[in-house]
Amino acid sequence: MADDDAHIRARLAGLDSEFEWLNALPSLVAAHGREQVDLAMGGLLTRSQQKECWKRLDAKSARLVWLRSASIADARIIEVALLVTDRALNEVERGVWVIKNELSEADVAELRSERWSDDLVAEVRSPSSLSCVDASAKIVAFLANYCTQGTVVLAGTSLARDYDVLERKLPAVASFLSPTARVDLGCDGVIRYAELAGKSLLAEPNIGSRVREFEAEHRRKHACRAQPSRAMDDIEASVVALGWVREHLFAPPKAATYVMMGLASYAVIMVASLISLVLNASNLAVDGHAG
Repeated sequence: MADDDAHIRARLAGLDSEFEWLNALPSLVAAHGREQVDLAMGGLLTRSQQKECWKRLDAKSARLVWLRSASIADARIIEVALLVTDRALNEVERGVWVIKNELSEADVAELRSERWSDDLVAEVRSPSSLSCVDASAKIVAFLANYCTQGTVVLAGTSLARDYDVLERKLPAVASFLSPTARVDLGCDGVIRYAELAGKSLLAEPNIGSRVREFEAEHRRKHACRAQPSRAMDDIEASVVALGWVREHLFAPPKAATYVMMGLASYAVIMVASLISLVLNASNLAVDGHAG
């Protein structure tokens, strides 16, 4: 144990930034356990600093990464969009990478038939577009900054297709995103998200059919865009759709339920009091006339 403590302290003492600490902690925890790492950190940080460090690591390890890619024949990937959110769907950061490809007229026709924007075609042909190698390095660096490898929850619509393209063309990115869980709004994603977020669906007899109807409609809109778009547009539509589910199909938290019950009880008391006042006033008026 003393050797473990010395090893952990030596590893952490050589790090200069919060980013380096947050990247080093997961592997140290995997090798030595969180309790041992926490003890070793005691010689380097105050207790409040330790708590803040764990808080940030836990937040970084509980994020959703929304994925959408655009590709053409032979799985040639031309755009990758990622949006990082917390589990309440609050945005943390986003990124878009356009990858250089030689586009034939047939390729352009294919992109247009799938309702991808002409802006994307222009950017793919631009000198500023990235090679697969450069794009891979930039995307992995982006992910490492905002997520913890091995804890990523991959989210989106048609994830199987998008992830398959990454595995074939950007394997380092696919490896980082190799998920412990997926939230695919086209395939049972609502239930999976509810489990991850600690939510429950409304206790209604037809709630299962409402969820299935929502996912079928979302798949249809995802496959048949109303207007040309980019990969990030598809992600934003998926996040908005899941936000609608949170608002309309999830049961309110217990605290909110208790508050509503309290407000309802208060309203009943107020109405009863008002009725009592009206009756008393009526009785007084009757007594006055009688006198």
